[in-house]
Amino acid sequence: MKVYYLTNQYKVYYSIIPLSILLMVFVPPILISSNVWLPLLFIVFVVTQLVRRATKEHISISANGIEYNRPGIIFEVNWKNIERYGDQLTVAGNQEGLFVDKSNIKIKHWYVLEMLNRQKVFIPLSCFSENWHNSELGKQIKQYAPHLF
Repeated sequence: MKVYYLTNQYKVYYSIIPLSILLMVFVPPILISSNVWLPLLFIVFVVTQLVRRATKEHISISANGIEYNRPGIIFEVNWKNIERYGDQLTVAGNQEGLFVDKSNIKIKHWYVLEMLNRQKVFIPLSCFSENWHNSELGKQIKQYAPHLF
């Protein structure tokens, strides 16, 4: 089983974008509030979670399928159940990845209020490898799931 973590570029995206939104929303009330400790503790908690996401999010590739581990949920899907690969607009921009029908995933761990609210679940690939098509990641996916290409 081979594990791929977020590239440095996406570690920055997944940390800075939500952090900037958080600061725009919470800093003004903190500045006018007399009790600053609770909002500051909340910001520290959120920043900790953002760093955790940027360092822990990964996919694992094996002959059986792919496992996606991100904060909030861990799930796996067999190669035969992956419908296609394509593009999807995400917080970090347009990404290439795999589309799977929600009914075909096996949830291994669900520990935050992470919702799979769409019928099609998206597993991003471009954030785990630069030019993933020509990388080791791409070679493994082509080996295990040639029906996608």
